[in-house]
Amino acid sequence: MSDETYLFGAEVNRIQDTLFAAGLQRQVVGGSRLLAVFTEAAAKKAASEYGAREVIVKAGGMFRIIFADGKQAVAFGDFVTSSYHLLLDGAMSVSPPVLFEDRGISNCDPNEMACHSNGKVPCFTCANRQLEENMGRLKRERLFTTTSPHAPTHAFCQSSGIQLAEHWEPLAGDSEEYISGPARRMKEVGHVEKKGQPITDTDEKEGFLFKIREVIPNKEHRTWRWARRPEEIAAWDATQNNVAYLVADGNNMGKYFSHCRTPAQRRELSEALLRIVYETIADPISTLADRLFNSYLRQSKSEHLPLLPLIAAGDDVFVLLPALYALDYARHFCLRFSERMNKQAEEMGLFEGLPPITMSAVVVYCKQSYPYLLAHQLGEELLKQTKRVVKTAGPRVGWHSAVSFEVIIGSAGSNGRAHTGKYRPGLRTYWADDLPDDDEALSRALPLKRLFDQRLSLDSPHPQEQLPAKRRAELRTLFDRPPGEGDLTFEQWNNQLVRLLQRTEATSSKEVRERVEWALAGLGSAPTAKDRAGWRAAPKEMGLYWAHGLPDLLALWPYAQSLDEDLAQYG
Repeated sequence: MSDETYLFGAEVNRIQDTLFAAGLQRQVVGGSRLLAVFTEAAAKKAASEYGAREVIVKAGGMFRIIFADGKQAVAFGDFVTSSYHLLLDGAMSVSPPVLFEDRGISNCDPNEMACHSNGKVPCFTCANRQLEENMGRLKRERLFTTTSPHAPTHAFCQSSGIQLAEHWEPLAGDSEEYISGPARRMKEVGHVEKKGQPITDTDEKEGFLFKIREVIPNKEHRTWRWARRPEEIAAWDATQNNVAYLVADGNNMGKYFSHCRTPAQRRELSEALLRIVYETIADPISTLADRLFNSYLRQSKSEHLPLLPLIAAGDDVFVLLPALYALDYARHFCLRFSERMNKQAEEMGLFEGLPPITMSAVVVYCKQSYPYLLAHQLGEELLKQTKRVVKTAGPRVGWHSAVSFEVIIGSAGSNGRAHTGKYRPGLRTYWADDLPDDDEALSRALPLKRLFDQRLSLDSPHPQEQLPAKRRAELRTLFDRPPGEGDLTFEQWNNQLVRLLQRTEATSSKEVRERVEWALAGLGSAPTAKDRAGWRAAPKEMGLYWAHGLPDLLALWPYAQSLDEDLAQYG
C-alpha cells in the first residue's frame, strides 16, 4: 500500500507549572482532570472537523495524529494551542506536520532508518523519529511565554499569585478571594468529591481518580473516597504532622516510542503506558490502607483512601502520600511499573536490542503546610540525580529502578547543610530491587529494603532490644560532622565511633551493639579496625568521595517501614 499522509504532533509545555498555578492540591487534581477532558475533546474535534484519519496518541496533553491534508493539520495545531491557553493559561509545542508514507510491514527497521539515505518519502518509522526530534528541539528552545504582564489596575489571583483575577468568590473556605479563570475551573473540577455526593458521579467517573480506583486490588477499597485535604493525610503522622510527595518518571520510554514501526504499535504502547501507570499507582493502595486502618493510629478516622494522586500524565507521576510507608509505596510502584512495561514491550516485539524500562522516583517528606510546588521542585532536582545513577549504572552493571528521598526540616533538607568533602553522610539513592549480595549493581547503590530491615532490627517492639533514642541522636550528630570537616581527622572520628559503640553496649546490651555494627556493615561496607563505620566508595561517575547509608536510616527513622510489616512490629 502506498498512501502519502501527514504525521502531526503536539504536547503541552511544562504541565507542572500550569497545574501548580493554584494554591490547593485538589485544584491540581482538577487541573489534571481538565487536561484529560481537553485531550479527549480535542482528539474528537480533530476527526470531526479537521479531517484527521487516525488518532494515534491522545494522553495527558500529548497528540500524535495522522492527517490527509497538511493544511488541516496546521489549522488543528492553531486551534488546539489557543484552546489550551484559554482553558488553563498554558502553552503547547506543535511540530510542523511530517509528510510520510505508511508502508505497513515494509516500514524501515528502527535501527536502519533507510528512507533519508535513498531520497524516498519517509515511512512511518522515519517520520515518527523525525517528529520526536522536532518536539525535543521545540521544547529545548522554549518558544513560549514564561511570565505574566503586570497590570497595576487589576487584581492578581490569590491562588496562583501570578494570573490576573477574573472572579471574587470563596476558594477553600468561607472568605472570598480573587481567583483567576483557570484556578476557578481547576477548583470546580477538583472538588467533585464532596460530602454526600456519590463517588459514581458522572464528573468523577470520567476522571483519572476513578480509573485508578477501579483497579485497586481490594474491591472493598474501591468504594472508599480519596483523601480530601493534606491535613487528613498528615493526621496519620501523629507526632510530626508530616506528609510525603512521590515524584516519578520512567527511564528509556522514549527509545521504545521511537522504535514503533506502525501507527497501531505506537497507539498500543501509549495506551498501555497510561493503563499500567494507573495500575501501579493502585497496586499498593489496599496494603497501605490495611496497614494504617488496622493500626493504633486509626482512632476515630473515617474510612478513606489515605493518599491523593495529583498528576498521572504518561509516565510522569505526582502523588500525595502519608509519611508512614511512603518510601516502600514508592519501591512497590517502581517495581510493578518496570515489570509490567517490560512485559508489554516484549509482547509487542519491541524489547529486542533496547535497554529495559525502569522507573526513577523521589519521595519528599515535609509538613502538610509546606508548599507542594516547592516539594515538587525539590523532587524534580533529586529526580535528575536519581536518573543519573540509573543511566550510568545501567549499561555497566544492569538496569534497575531507583528511589531517592529528602526530608525537609523547616525550609532545608534533612542535613541542613551541604557536605562537599571526601566523606559525606547519606547515600540518598537506593535500588528498588532486592539484589543478592554478589550483584555488581551493589557497587553503585544499595537495595532500599536494607533500610527497612535495619530499622526493624534496631527498633524492636521490646524496649530492652531497641537502640535508644539518645544513641540514635549521638550517631546522627557524629555522622553529620564526618571526617575531614574542620580539624577532625579520620582517626579521631573513628575513635569517637568506637567509644559510642562501647557506651551502647554498656547502657543497653552486647546484642544491641552488634545490631548497630550489623547496620554499619549493611548500609556501608565491611568495617575494619581502622574504619569501624565501613564507608562506601561512591560511583566514580558521581565524584570521588565516600558515603554511608546509616545517616539515611536515622533521618528517615519514623518512616522507614516496609509494607510487609504491621506498625506494631516497630518500637
